[in-house]
Amino acid sequence: MRRKRAQAARATFTRMADIPLAGAGAPNIAVPGLGVVWHGNLLDGPPPGDQPVVCWSGWAGDQPRAMDRVWSASFETWGPAGIASRDEAIGELAASRREVLIRPHARHALSDTPGVATVARDQGGSRLGVLLEPAALFTPEMLRDADEHIERMAQLLVPLAAAILLSDVSSADDELRLVAAGEGELRDALGPIQSSAEQVGIPIHRAVEAG
Repeated sequence: MRRKRAQAARATFTRMADIPLAGAGAPNIAVPGLGVVWHGNLLDGPPPGDQPVVCWSGWAGDQPRAMDRVWSASFETWGPAGIASRDEAIGELAASRREVLIRPHARHALSDTPGVATVARDQGGSRLGVLLEPAALFTPEMLRDADEHIERMAQLLVPLAAAILLSDVSSADDELRLVAAGEGELRDALGPIQSSAEQVGIPIHRAVEAG
């Protein structure tokens, strides 16, 4: 059943595409084969419209660097209230039958391997899936064991994902900033993700700098 759900969710999102990177609040970007990439905050309300959409799981509280693709750890986001708000928002999207890809991030409400796996398995109906962006799940302290974390994601998350987004991260003071694929700390580490995705037939997309 779990494999059937993942396959159903990914069936709509089969065309490979370059996805321009943008920060919170940036204009929507229409990506062929995926739909609209929405840069809003899901915890503040659902993305507008009814077309296929890619969206972050959202965050709570003030994030002054979010426009520059940098978020900081916040108990408001990953604490009980933030998780409850996340589950409610994702549940409403799943019930709407809209085609949606949730895009996890280490500093957002859907932030780690167990949480991503739970959403992909239990809340991922036929039109809601996960856009797995492995680099976005990294925190600064994870970089020293990057290969181990990537292997775990390749084994546990890739088979459950509807699609893969290859991006990278660079240091931004005490946090990490999302950058284009191959331009950061993980440029030599993502091979297992790509191999696993190709093995099970999951679409692979690439993050690029806008412009």
